[in-house]
Amino acid sequence: MKNTLRTIAGVLWMGVLMAVTPVSAQVLASGEPSVSGAIEHLTTAAFREKVYDYTESPQEFKYKGKQPAIVDFYADWCGPCRMLGPILEDVAKTYKGKIKVYKVNIDKEPELAQVFGVQSIPLMLFLPVGSQPAVQPGLLQKAQLTQIVDEFLLK
Repeated sequence: MKNTLRTIAGVLWMGVLMAVTPVSAQVLASGEPSVSGAIEHLTTAAFREKVYDYTESPQEFKYKGKQPAIVDFYADWCGPCRMLGPILEDVAKTYKGKIKVYKVNIDKEPELAQVFGVQSIPLMLFLPVGSQPAVQPGLLQKAQLTQIVDEFLLK
C-alpha cells in the first residue's frame, strides 16, 4: 500500500514551497463551495478554510479537518476525471460520516493547482487525521480507493 502512495514531501511540498509566496496575496475564490451529493466542491477560499491554509503555514502541512478526507483535483474536460467522478461519489456515500470527499476544479481554482504542483489529473490528495498526507496521480478503481480509505485513512 505504501508503494502506491507518494508522500507529500516528494510532489506536494515542492509546489507549496515554490508557489505560496507569490500567490498568497491573490484571491481567486469564486463564491461559496457547492455540494453535490456526498461530495463537496471547493473554491480556493473554502479549501483554505476547511482543508489547509497554505498562506498561514507554508512549511508545515496542517490539515484542518476532524475526519480523514480525499481531495480530487480535476477538470471538466478530462476523460479519466469524468470516469473517476462516479467512483468517488460511491466511495463518499459508502463512507459517509467517516470521511470527507472534496473536489477542486483546477480550471476554476488555478491557484490551488499551482500551489500543489498539479501537472496531471486526476490527482488525489489523501488526508488522514494526525499524520502526513499522501498524493496519488491517475485514475483509481473503486477497490483501490476503498483499500486506501481502509488501510491509510481509517487505520
